Amino acid sequence: MHTWMNFADAFGNRYEFYVAFVGNFLSFFTGVSLAWPIVYDRYWMISIKPIWYNEMTIDENLLVYSIFYAGGAVGAILSAFTLKLFGRKLTMLLLATIFSIIYFMLAFIEDYVVYHTFALGIAGGSSFTVVPIYISEIVSPKKRGFYMALSSVFFSSGWVFSECLTEHVSVKTLFLIIAFSSFFYLPILLLSCPESLYYTMQKYGSGETLKLLQNLRNSGQEYIELEEIRICMQDASKNPFLSIFQSDRNTKSFFICTFILLIQVFWSPELFTDYNGMIRINEKVQHYFHYKYFEALKKTETTIFVALCVFSLLIAIVSMKVQRKVLLRISLIGGIIANSVLAHYGYNWSSENIISISLWTSILFYACGVGTISWVLLGEVFSPNIKPLAASLSNAIYCIVSFIILRYSNYEAYTELYISSGLSLLVLILSLMLLETNGKSFMEIQKWHLH
Repeated sequence: MHTWMNFADAFGNRYEFYVAFVGNFLSFFTGVSLAWPIVYDRYWMISIKPIWYNEMTIDENLLVYSIFYAGGAVGAILSAFTLKLFGRKLTMLLLATIFSIIYFMLAFIEDYVVYHTFALGIAGGSSFTVVPIYISEIVSPKKRGFYMALSSVFFSSGWVFSECLTEHVSVKTLFLIIAFSSFFYLPILLLSCPESLYYTMQKYGSGETLKLLQNLRNSGQEYIELEEIRICMQDASKNPFLSIFQSDRNTKSFFICTFILLIQVFWSPELFTDYNGMIRINEKVQHYFHYKYFEALKKTETTIFVALCVFSLLIAIVSMKVQRKVLLRISLIGGIIANSVLAHYGYNWSSENIISISLWTSILFYACGVGTISWVLLGEVFSPNIKPLAASLSNAIYCIVSFIILRYSNYEAYTELYISSGLSLLVLILSLMLLETNGKSFMEIQKWHLH
């Protein structure tokens, strides 16, 4: 326990560390929810043990997977309203409640899987928006990058948790474990975590905000930060939607963040498993449905997401010192090179060694920026007054495009990698107009957008 507290001290105030950790845990349930259609599909295909559900066809599985993103788009849009009406904390409580209820229903009701997945998508899409905003409004500017980047670690951990647990328990048992976990998460979040600083100022004024600051910080600068929060709230526009598109800098930040999220649609960990699975079995693409392919693919996917967890954690630590734009540019340049090589050699199937090297290089660069820093930017690059709406719209666009690609596209994986390289090149150019947010207070960020 003493060692754990020393670790917490290294990353700021202990209570701040605890609140950020609990808040980020919602991303774990999102990772589990996004993983289970794929885990379930491969689980029955390799026939490790009998399961409770009927078998899904490939088309049914893709439908369920795409429906998650359809729900995600709805959830992202709804979060813009719930964040404003109910606050950050209550919105997170609602999302955790949805996770718990839906997983209980999945465990005992075999039918209506599509509707359940849509509901999980609503919770997942909302958490994509809510978690970065909540964390960014709780932690200090110097530690903000680390705590927000942890969200990616928790998300990948949720995927690994699903993958590993299905080797030992039935799908029904997995659902019950997740349902009870999210159920017990509710009182922890309710009783031990506060509302965010900015929503506290908006609803309860300076007195309550100062008390919260004194609990979260031990810097002696609480009154200075309180004044900065007050100024930000005072300068807030009454129409955040117009503020996004009336300010050139807000508009540029919105489109850059949206394009970064769209890169993830085409440059995703699930895509890596397709290539690595082919390498492991040493077979052509047309042997996609071979038994051994799925057996190796399951092990490979777990390895990839464990690697993402490790890489993301390292980047979270590095992000406290290194500028966001530097990490993002390294990720984009490395991704362009690695993905172009991977797409070229994957299409021609000319060198498995080159494919393998470029694959793992691509995973490293993905974790370096696009898969981690993108969520940091989403929570801190916008002015506080427009952040909930701007982040919600960016996430909604990301989920809509993901739904369309999953549901209706029929091109090969190498095509997606070429698209991701093109988008990466575009964002690399646009990043010249992006604000560097490392260590900046929200007052400094807002002033940059307004002037």
